[in-house]
Amino acid sequence: PPSHVPREPSKLGLSFFTTKLNILVCGWRPEWDEPARLRFRLVDTLTRMERGSHVTFMNHHPTEHFAQLLERAQVPGLERTGSTWALNEWATVSHSEGEPSKQADLMPVLQERTYDRAVV
Repeated sequence: PPSHVPREPSKLGLSFFTTKLNILVCGWRPEWDEPARLRFRLVDTLTRMERGSHVTFMNHHPTEHFAQLLERAQVPGLERTGSTWALNEWATVSHSEGEPSKQADLMPVLQERTYDRAVV
């Protein structure tokens, strides 16, 4: 993982992933509105993934609002390129606005890539 990103123990009991993963995070937790909490969750998750992994957040936030949340979180090394954010060329993050419980919203996201895990 990127060496300058601080590693903190996971509060969710996540173990280190040993393969490249695509993860779909469905919904939004209110505590992620706090920059420090969102930064912790992103750093904790992204630095445990293998190089080339990807996380898609699908929730009710418009993408520009999600972008503002990421900017306020000030994740070291996380930079935006178009509609994707990259953590030091290690892992990428994207966002899709929609309701994960609605098939019409979810299907286009599932057709974009093959997901290995979903967090609901």
